[in-house]
Amino acid sequence: DHPRTKALPYRKYLFPNFGENPLKVIINLPKIIKIIAKEKPDVMVSNGAEIAIPFFYLGKILGIKTIFIECYTRVDEPTITGKLVYPISDYFFVLWPEMLQQYGKKAKYVGGLFKRIKKKANLKEKRNQIFVITGTHYLGFERLVKIMDTFAKKINNYKTIIQLG
Repeated sequence: DHPRTKALPYRKYLFPNFGENPLKVIINLPKIIKIIAKEKPDVMVSNGAEIAIPFFYLGKILGIKTIFIECYTRVDEPTITGKLVYPISDYFFVLWPEMLQQYGKKAKYVGGLFKRIKKKANLKEKRNQIFVITGTHYLGFERLVKIMDTFAKKINNYKTIIQLG
């Protein structure tokens, strides 16, 4: 535990993938309500998972603040979750400037990840490498790879390595 965070050891809330069958949201609604009632959050934060959709809508009804951070791998196209929670999110952040065009005025660009890393990193040996790590997803990460290719051309003396899946 930390003064501002609470450790939740071995407390997991697992839900099925709703994308294949949105009716699962309705079936799991009592479980979602029970979790919100038990945890009593002041704020809900999500970075793109579809489970955020019912939580954010219930949170809005209950007066709970919501913060959505669009998935980092979404460079020029919004997630379905982002589209659905944008209207009700209290704060909505994107990590690529191109994504501002996809959303309205509420969206705020908070990118600059590489500048922050360069500024804060104190490496003894500079290797001039950027290592991009992705997860697995049935749609792949072509957009991220494309934007990293473009980015790599703009910086000299850096080798870009992308791990896929």
